[in-house]
Order: sequence, then C-alpha cells, then structure tokens
Amino acid sequence: MEKTKNKKNEKPRMSKTIALIFIILMMGSSLIAIIEIFFQPSTKVEIPSNRIIKYRLEEPQLKELIKNYKTTIEYEYPSNCIECGKLLSSLESWVTNSDDQIYLQEIEVKSSSSSKMIITSLKGQKILYDPTLDEARDDICEILISRPLFCLEV
Repeated sequence: MEKTKNKKNEKPRMSKTIALIFIILMMGSSLIAIIEIFFQPSTKVEIPSNRIIKYRLEEPQLKELIKNYKTTIEYEYPSNCIECGKLLSSLESWVTNSDDQIYLQEIEVKSSSSSKMIITSLKGQKILYDPTLDEARDDICEILISRPLFCLEV
C-alpha cells in the first residue's frame, strides 16, 4: 500500500516542477523582449523633405520610401544632352503633380553619352535606356501605385 501512495504523491510533484520551469522560461523570455525594446538602437531612416534631389538615395532610404508606397525615379543623364533637359523638365513637373508619391534623383554624369532611368515602386522596377518622353511617362504611370492626372494626358 505504501508504494501506491508514493507513486500518487510523485506525479503531482513532477507536474509542479515542470509547470514551475515553464513559468520561469516564459517570464525570462518576456523580460528579455522588454530589455531588447529599450536597449536596441533605433534605426531611424531620414527621408529628404524635397522630392527632387541632385544625388542618389541610400539603400535604406529607398527601401523606406518603397515600403511607404512611394515611387523613386533615378535619372542619369550626360551633361551635354539637350533632349535629356526636356525630359528632366517634364519629370520635375510630374513629381510636383504626383500627389507626393514620386521622388526624383537627378544624377548628371560627365563620362556617359547615354541616359538611364530606373523607376522603382512596390509594383516592381523598370530600367529604361535613352527614354523618350512618351516612354518615360508610360512606364512611370504603369508602375505608380496611384495614377495622377498627368497619366491621363495622351
């Protein structure tokens, strides 16, 4: 009879020990999560206030803009290109009339004879070489999240 009593007493003891271990593990993981929140360095990405800039955005900035439903256009053009100036003027106008959804990076390149445009949004990315005004507008309008008025002009 004594053997059956000891076995019955051992089971609740084992369950209590396992429960206590789980409680300690849960409290420890919660404490570690709280400590990480307070001591983890914040990685605040600074977005330019002007949407037309004369330099390349850094990778974290591009990711942050795309994540926030913005479209970025990187336009590389040679300094002696007359047609590029016309396209650049149109791009600036489109940025101004895009409901704050386009960021334009104007990159003047001295050693190149051709232009290149990279359009990036949540919908994907397009690369154009020596784009015409119509090609640029069509591809920009295709990749924008929300179509502004200039996309309806044809």
